[in-house]
Amino acid sequence: MLEIILFLLISVILPIILIMISSFNRKLTANSYLLLSGLLIVFIINYLLFGNSVNSIIGIASLYLLIVASTILMGTKGGVITSIVILPVLIWAEFGIREIGYHLSFFLFISLVSGCLNSMVRDKIESIIELNMGLSNQIKELRVLREISAILQGTLELDKVLQIILSAVTAGYGLEFNRAILFLIDDEDDNMLTGKIGIGPLDQQEGLQTWQNVAKDKINLEGMIAVQEQLELSDKKLNDIIQNLSFKLDKEHIATRVIRNKETYNIKVMDPDDKFECTLAAELAMEAFAIVPLIVKGRAIGVLVVDNIANKREITYKSIDSLLPFANQAALAIQNAKLHKLKEDMAVKDNLTGIYNQRHFQTSLQQEIEFAKEREASLALLMMDIDYFKAYNDNNGHPAGNEALKQLSKILEDNTRDNDVVCRFGGEEFAIILPNVFSDVAYAIAERIRSKVADSYFKNQETQPNGNVTISVGIGIFPDDAGTDRELLNVADEALYYAKSSGRNNVKLYQEYLGSIKESS
Repeated sequence: MLEIILFLLISVILPIILIMISSFNRKLTANSYLLLSGLLIVFIINYLLFGNSVNSIIGIASLYLLIVASTILMGTKGGVITSIVILPVLIWAEFGIREIGYHLSFFLFISLVSGCLNSMVRDKIESIIELNMGLSNQIKELRVLREISAILQGTLELDKVLQIILSAVTAGYGLEFNRAILFLIDDEDDNMLTGKIGIGPLDQQEGLQTWQNVAKDKINLEGMIAVQEQLELSDKKLNDIIQNLSFKLDKEHIATRVIRNKETYNIKVMDPDDKFECTLAAELAMEAFAIVPLIVKGRAIGVLVVDNIANKREITYKSIDSLLPFANQAALAIQNAKLHKLKEDMAVKDNLTGIYNQRHFQTSLQQEIEFAKEREASLALLMMDIDYFKAYNDNNGHPAGNEALKQLSKILEDNTRDNDVVCRFGGEEFAIILPNVFSDVAYAIAERIRSKVADSYFKNQETQPNGNVTISVGIGIFPDDAGTDRELLNVADEALYYAKSSGRNNVKLYQEYLGSIKESS
């Protein structure tokens, strides 16, 4: 009884210790050899303790335990090899030929049966693991989609929407691609595909230094968006390149096929004859990429390009399949953001010219004056209208007059700063708010605009009294000429009427108007 207890302790405790040691080694083959070696040690210890009792029940049990363990660890092949290896042990223990054949047959039978069972169990375990991994990935994708939806509900700004979507498919979160880039069909020219935004490294070195750290942290989506803001300088370099890329969709290249066929492509080798692929390779150091269409209600509005420039991991069709739900949500979110922007523009922009309307002008003028008061800064207001515009309409028709208004609006936008507010005040009258500008600078800007208009060609301008289309400009300055928005608008208007009464096609400051009044009195 004592021998049996001692045998069980040695046969159970030692393997458990070996299993615990092997758990630190992630290689399955190394674990198998380690455990098998341990069982051999168990067998030797048993033999040393129990002497020549190998032909006893305990000894035979040790041999059969060794065969079963070998088969479990190494498969049928391992069991057969072990059976052959321990054949000398049976001979050494002075078994008869009949007994040796009897035990060897059982060893081989056990190896075959255990091996088959082991193979079945392993296959089942592997299928369960694969299924669990698939479910885990699906759960992860659903979680990311849910978080994207929640975050997207907080904004309808197109740039923010694009950043959120790309953050969800790049390193550290979501699908963990190294880089993602969006190209959208131009709103004004549906034959042009233009680069809009990209997130990720410019090259492999930058990717390994920055993006692998992001991936290691496994931050959530909100954290990823915050990281994008920290990496703004890097992304700015990337986006400077992307936003200068455009491709005609009437030319044959991979993006055209994606848009036309609404199909996903996985490009593993760049085609030297494909303009889209060659451009990405030259400008962004791409060696391989996947390109997915963005589809809304059966219409492609752009493409999403992903690659793994940092870790060079192969893009599989399985990973592309997981990307499709993101692409669908991206397309819908982009379309919603565009519609929202269109509605906003309709509320604050002039339908004909596309510049701000009078409603936005009134609000902006109030705000800019408040800002100027807080900063103790100056502000200029330019009021202008087209000289003899009624004559232009009468001679050329209202459609031509509308084209003239649009052309003038373009000139005004091209000759002002980004923070200046250009508005159509009504009819042929326009207004420009110039923050942080004194009278001399305001006059120089107004004179430049007036000169540009006079030098530009307008259709049938020869019919005008002056032989060309011109404008008159009046300037009011805050706080020198007025203290409120209403007062500033009035003084700029008075300066404008003074300009028109002084022969048109000129620029007048309100102070000049006041000077003329003093002279006449």
